[in-house]
Amino acid sequence: MTTTFPPLDETFPILVPSLRGLVEVLTQCHQTRTPFDCSQKELQEVDLALGALYEGFKSSLPGQDFSVEDEEVVADALEAFEGLRGMMASLHISVSENDAVAVARDVTAMVGQVRVLDTCQARLRETEAARPVLSPVPAVNSILRAGRAVMEGRRNWNILVNCLESLQPSWNALVSAAEVPPEVEAHGQALENLVRVVNAEELEALEAALEAVRTTGEALVDLKARLDSPPAPAPETAVFLCPRCGAEVSEWDRTCPSCSARMPERVPEAPVGMPLGQTENLPDYLQRLFHEAEKLRSGNGDWDAFQAAVAELRRRSEQSLEVLERVPSPVPNTPADELEAWHASQESVENGLEKFFEGLVHLESLTPELDEQVLDRALEALVAAVRETRQVAVFLQRLVEGRLAARAAED
Repeated sequence: MTTTFPPLDETFPILVPSLRGLVEVLTQCHQTRTPFDCSQKELQEVDLALGALYEGFKSSLPGQDFSVEDEEVVADALEAFEGLRGMMASLHISVSENDAVAVARDVTAMVGQVRVLDTCQARLRETEAARPVLSPVPAVNSILRAGRAVMEGRRNWNILVNCLESLQPSWNALVSAAEVPPEVEAHGQALENLVRVVNAEELEALEAALEAVRTTGEALVDLKARLDSPPAPAPETAVFLCPRCGAEVSEWDRTCPSCSARMPERVPEAPVGMPLGQTENLPDYLQRLFHEAEKLRSGNGDWDAFQAAVAELRRRSEQSLEVLERVPSPVPNTPADELEAWHASQESVENGLEKFFEGLVHLESLTPELDEQVLDRALEALVAAVRETRQVAVFLQRLVEGRLAARAAED
């Protein structure tokens, strides 16, 4: 007789992943004439996987409102599980006897039976997907479906009895804690009432009992989601280094606590929906401009005061441009870290001034009728300009850190 093992191609079933590993090891043993009992580890993994798959499938059946066709598929699946149990026992014997023909026969039969099982589960998943979802909570959804089947006369009360009994172990684990939240107590009371209705077969009270289980069950899941959510992290305060002395400076210190040097302004992110002028730590002349802009927006502004603030912004921007043009280039043999900081700072200042003038163009195009979209674009450009120019402090900080590290190494 020929000894042929199942091909490990795209047709191999994926329902039991460890089965592929077992077939691969057995095939290699046959090809290298190695005793098959070296596959004991893989055999055990498949045995455990099939047992877990069977238990999971069996536990999903109680309380299910299966159609006649579904019942036939379930019967085929249970038969496949039973067949796999016998084939697995036979394979253990074949491996222990090192019988290549028997090993190939048994493992080929197992792969075929797993294909049958895979087909059955796929058909049941299709049926499940077509059913209406009565609750996003799976356990509650099963109870509601069983209850609907009873109310519509398609099933007797046993379907609800089986459904509730299958939930008992998980419910016992839930209420085993020393302190039970009120949401758990409410759901427990709803379930107890449903059990009473089912035992008494009170059809007229069933709908209300099911609705109580639904509302309390979903509230219980909401509670779990809240408890599982990680707490919002506390906002961290950034720490900077003073450009003059290197001492640590907190994020919002205006002066260095060590040498009293004035720190560059730093800008927080603006909360959504709040005017930028109320949230940004801007220079005084820009704060004045934002204040006048908000007054115009509210209808209480003074156009001349707003124009004066815009003129002050242009004067300061042009002065900054003149200063930038007079900044000398780095001298030869400038240390690499200083050269990097100089170029980065130069770029930030240039980008910031470009955004300042962009905002000015928008502001100077406004009329007393006030186009609020143009005003918003102007203010956003100004905030971006301030943020860009303040990046200079970051590069200076990097330079100071490098110098302090070098000094510490020398000491």
